[in-house]
Amino acid sequence: MILFRLVLLFATVVFGSSSTFALPDVLDDVGREQRRNYTPAENDLMRIWMVHVDQADGIIIQFPPKYNYEIGDHSERLDVIVDTGKNETQLKKFWKELYGSGRTVAEHVVITHHDSDHVAGLKGLIKDNRIRVDSVYHNGLATYKPDKRGFRPTLGDHFNAVYKFDKKKKKVTRGMAFLRKDSNLMRHKYLIDDLDDLRQGVQNDDFGSVYGPVADAIFPDPDKRAKVRQFSRVWDDSPFIEEREQELRGRELEGVSFDLLWPQRTPRKFANSLSKMWGETVNGNSVTFRLDYGSFEMLFTGDHNELSEEALLRQLSRTDQLDALNCDVLKIPHHGSAHALQDFFEHAELDPVVAVASMGNKGLMGWSHPSYKVIDWLGGNHRVFHTYVDEGESARNTLFKNQKKNPPSNPPKLKNIVEKSHILIETDGKWFRIVELPLNHGDMNDPLSVSDTNKGDGTRWIKAK
Repeated sequence: MILFRLVLLFATVVFGSSSTFALPDVLDDVGREQRRNYTPAENDLMRIWMVHVDQADGIIIQFPPKYNYEIGDHSERLDVIVDTGKNETQLKKFWKELYGSGRTVAEHVVITHHDSDHVAGLKGLIKDNRIRVDSVYHNGLATYKPDKRGFRPTLGDHFNAVYKFDKKKKKVTRGMAFLRKDSNLMRHKYLIDDLDDLRQGVQNDDFGSVYGPVADAIFPDPDKRAKVRQFSRVWDDSPFIEEREQELRGRELEGVSFDLLWPQRTPRKFANSLSKMWGETVNGNSVTFRLDYGSFEMLFTGDHNELSEEALLRQLSRTDQLDALNCDVLKIPHHGSAHALQDFFEHAELDPVVAVASMGNKGLMGWSHPSYKVIDWLGGNHRVFHTYVDEGESARNTLFKNQKKNPPSNPPKLKNIVEKSHILIETDGKWFRIVELPLNHGDMNDPLSVSDTNKGDGTRWIKAK
């Protein structure tokens, strides 16, 4: 598939576009009916955007127009944002490409966890006076300054707390939570449940690192009204978007549901080594949920890792909920990182038709996403779509995936071909499709049809479960 896309791109550049290359293939290995020509009713059409926000996550779920509601003198579309990118501008810029520069409402914002590449863009939405943010949902974890809430600079015992420790300076640089006695479970006093908890932390100057600037944006003046209407910790059995929509606008989201699967009510520590504990704990408690619209199902997984994926499987098995993994589309955990559990991806209940991931260039950190292992577990390149494709790197990884320890002395001189795109999933609850749209596509409200989509850059319309 990768080499085919290289040939296709070369042919397109040399010979121009042609209908010969313009139609996505049927995915023969998914056992679903697929159509080239299908026209869903515009009023029923949900659009799910995986926005290109570099090495970060930023997703916008646009509800079908039939769920619009009246606000002031205009009709407002209902939206759910899942993570907001790593800076203040990228997701906000795309939002305005969709809706223009007028006043808009981001009704529901889900922050799966508070790594900068998932939460930092929330500041840009909140600070823009033409965007109103109603409800923010998060996992309750926060980052505290080293001298706050008992995180002494020389704490030194990584078995009873989750924190970052600078070995050279021999000091704590940030803390998250102390743990319950003889367990990996966090003490609730360190969790941020709501706006009152957040306000108190801002007033006490408790928050550090990435978390502090976001909290300060919500409470620019801690003694005055918050810039969002709700800031709620959520877990696998807590009220979520449907209940909040009922509370705010007094209506049922008939035909749409959001099934919260993770984290558990009491978040837990992941990993035992001090060097991995912070990152794996933040990622491992990612808010995880399934969106159902009609017969269409999509699973959102934040930045899960192999430890938390194993814990999630155990939890779903214990509560007889493994069928909740069932989905048409999987949002791949952690940008497709190799830090993943094969048993999770190949679980019989998961089995997505296609999967999507967001990533940027490797940059200084040297990330190489998505992992060839994860792509294999999901059925191959033709079933995985992502916002940044480095064909040369992907081809090398695929060709030499079994020779990592002793790679060939003369690897092929493949010219790197980079494609950057936004990913759009369209569904009317009966059928769905995926299309990758280049960043310079133009009007994002007028995406390419199936017939105008190149092979490898999307799918035909696929029957939902």
